[in-house]
Amino acid sequence: LDLRTGLSLTGFLLADGKKVVLLDTDGEKHSFDRDQVLERRRAELSAMPAHPFLVGFAAETNDLEHYAREKLERKGLDLIAANQVGEELGFECSENALLLLWPGGRDELGKADKGVLATALVERIARLHAAARDGQARA
Repeated sequence: LDLRTGLSLTGFLLADGKKVVLLDTDGEKHSFDRDQVLERRRAELSAMPAHPFLVGFAAETNDLEHYAREKLERKGLDLIAANQVGEELGFECSENALLLLWPGGRDELGKADKGVLATALVERIARLHAAARDGQARA
């Protein structure tokens, strides 16, 4: 969590009901007890500004935009990055594609290397966060 900007970039995959698998920047997996991770997240979230910029992630097997838009609205997110999971996209491959949705907007980041997509996503998060912080229309 960066308290200056209010940005917190985290990600996790629930491996089962009791364990959380975190991926570090080298792609190495680390397994933790789910309750310990949730407690740590609660502490981090309590230190965030009153109105943090919330980004969610969705991996869908069908109706990508429909389900991602529903999650965006249901969870009150500022942005959701959604990807289609299937043949040659999603898990266990080097490329992916992202659909970015936010209230009043959308953008598609076409199929590319996951590192390229990650960079583009962080850049878009920064722009949308700055616009929201400055009270501008989201871009």
